[in-house]
Amino acid sequence: MRPRVVLRIMPTMLIPTMTALALATAPVAAQEGQFSGEIEVDRVLTEVRVVLDDGSPVLGLEAADFAVSIGGVPVTVESADWIGSPPISLDDARAASASSTGQIRSSRAADRGGGRTVILLLQIGFEDVRLTGLYRMAAQATRLVRGLDPADRVALAVYDRHLTLHSDLTSDLEHIASLLRVPELVRWDNDLERRSEPSLVDSFNVDAAEDAATMQQGLKVLAAALEPLPGPKTIVFLGWGIGRFGSSGVVLGSAYGEATLSLARARATVYSLDITNADLHTLEVGLQAVARDTGGFYVKTHLFPELAIRRLARVMSGHYELSLIPPPEIEGYAPLEATVRLPGRRATVLARPVVRLGTPEASTFDRANTATR
Repeated sequence: MRPRVVLRIMPTMLIPTMTALALATAPVAAQEGQFSGEIEVDRVLTEVRVVLDDGSPVLGLEAADFAVSIGGVPVTVESADWIGSPPISLDDARAASASSTGQIRSSRAADRGGGRTVILLLQIGFEDVRLTGLYRMAAQATRLVRGLDPADRVALAVYDRHLTLHSDLTSDLEHIASLLRVPELVRWDNDLERRSEPSLVDSFNVDAAEDAATMQQGLKVLAAALEPLPGPKTIVFLGWGIGRFGSSGVVLGSAYGEATLSLARARATVYSLDITNADLHTLEVGLQAVARDTGGFYVKTHLFPELAIRRLARVMSGHYELSLIPPPEIEGYAPLEATVRLPGRRATVLARPVVRLGTPEASTFDRANTATR
């Protein structure tokens, strides 16, 4: 009997190695006494971004350039493929690779059936220091949306005392741009018109969204809606704060831990653009936390909003898809740390945590809930 190859998913999608494929397809002569059994092959496919200070991606890297650990355990990087999308064409933006090194060796974006999946999440605040920033960054977000590729799909969600879905995922970029005006943003009714396949509307829990009394709970609802959708997702979060300030610092609460776990399962990265008109404020630590815990970045926008949105556009232009061999002892949620060998240049590596699906930790995960300044 020929051995049976069992492929297990962790955390997003799985690819078999050539050895496993050969083992599964090679003819095996039926001989008396030949063993039978199972060969389990785990592979993690995850997205990693390697960027310069201005957000430009570093191109031309190979598997040997990466050093990766999962949960503090070094792992083997089998391959590193560049997945590139057209750079977002802001008014005066140059190609995102203009200041990068190397050449794009390959792009499998077309093979994956389209462009990026982007969710705009706006947090409403009516205080002067927040409302001014909301007006300013809604205009910048409009520029970002209009510069996306026609193959990209964008959805719009708004948090104001509860979460509302203002638009399903759609490639109608002008439709999203038309909603990025403050009078439109403060309406409280959900737009549940299906505009795509697969649709975010199908998995969006309206009752849970209406009951989401905190930003953390709103993130949890949004993350759960994103989990069934295929592929990586980018959440552009224009917000003023996450958490509740108390004597021990900013408390994020259990809903935050559940949200970050769900975001990891959904392959979602959050980029926090702080809309508050202030050099420093208490609840920014929550914005920083969700960006750090999902492989994104945090940036203030009150002084140079154009630079912030331009940096985001460059970071969004592509990523490396790494195929990793996970350590067998890792279960549930685990941080993924990656560095690159880039002599003579300094680069930042943005990587999401990973989560093994189908484990008890997936439902009982909790994390440190307090952030202090």
